[in-house]
Amino acid sequence: MAKTCTTEKTALRQRWIEHGLLELMQKTRFEEITTTDLCRHLALSRRSFYRYFADMDDVLDSLIDHTFQDMAITDTGLTVPELERYYDFWLRQKALLNALAYSRLYSKFIQYALKYTNEETLKNHLSVNDLGLDLSREMNLFVISGLSSLLISWHGEGFQKSPNQMARIAYRMLSEPLLVHP
Repeated sequence: MAKTCTTEKTALRQRWIEHGLLELMQKTRFEEITTTDLCRHLALSRRSFYRYFADMDDVLDSLIDHTFQDMAITDTGLTVPELERYYDFWLRQKALLNALAYSRLYSKFIQYALKYTNEETLKNHLSVNDLGLDLSREMNLFVISGLSSLLISWHGEGFQKSPNQMARIAYRMLSEPLLVHP
């Protein structure tokens, strides 16, 4: 993981390097970008690069990690306004989603979505199943995978629906039973 920044200046420099990677990823697949490419793009010495990151994977992980830190679902539960805020946030992160899609790295997105989702938020919204089993971990995986899949599909279709429309679709899917018992 990226080295811990002790000052605001070093944190800004680290984010600047992450942004430089994002710029390169708009035209080049991540796996084709070298440390030398990124340093040349930013007019940064390799020595300076290694002061902040161990390698290119470290930069990508830090970029995604910082993006997820900027977006957090609150403890108010999965309401339509909260889901709309979620979709609006990702609409503004279109460049990152484009870069991940271009480099076939949506799995990284899902990995971080699972890491940053507040399980308590989901527990407050979802109920225990009819069998009385505690499926909170499994429900968390199911819900986040579903929300991530909706987001990826929405991105792939060019964000044709509004964040509000996506929030209502997601809310309906989360609030209605998947299987109706006769």
